[in-house]
Amino acid sequence: MKKILLTFSVLIFFSCKTDEEKAKEKRIKDSITAVVMNDFNDGFQESLIERNFNNDEIRKAPVKVVSCEFVQDSMSTSKHIELFFKNVSKKNIIAVRFKWYGENVYGEPADAGGLNGFGGGSSENFVKPNEEVAVTWDIYSKNGKTIKGCRPEVVVFEDGSKWELKNLIN
Repeated sequence: MKKILLTFSVLIFFSCKTDEEKAKEKRIKDSITAVVMNDFNDGFQESLIERNFNNDEIRKAPVKVVSCEFVQDSMSTSKHIELFFKNVSKKNIIAVRFKWYGENVYGEPADAGGLNGFGGGSSENFVKPNEEVAVTWDIYSKNGKTIKGCRPEVVVFEDGSKWELKNLIN
């Protein structure tokens, strides 16, 4: 909010000047606008990740993601996704579909197996209640550094019933 007020103050202060002064002021205004927009975009990105990967519906899912990270491939310079999850339900699970979002070292969307930092994978392991399982997907990421969020989207139980994430934003 302070940055927006600062922008308006600069606009009012620099309203009656010569062409040279106006050009200099335009560069100043543009740089202030760029800072404000970067802060807005950073906040929007964090908010999007929070809503996508850390909400009540995901916290109540029958599967809990214990960890999800990029891991180095032993045979190349690329990275893969390694995910540990736990069955926190009272039923046996036969399949789970996951989605994740990753960033590179610059905090930009990484090559994470999909588009714009997003990726996903499916596990068809038999998982008993309270059992923890590790799964790896060969996504061959060239720039993945950090997984910012990971969630289950669909869980299929042995009895044929299914849990699905209802409020998908992305």
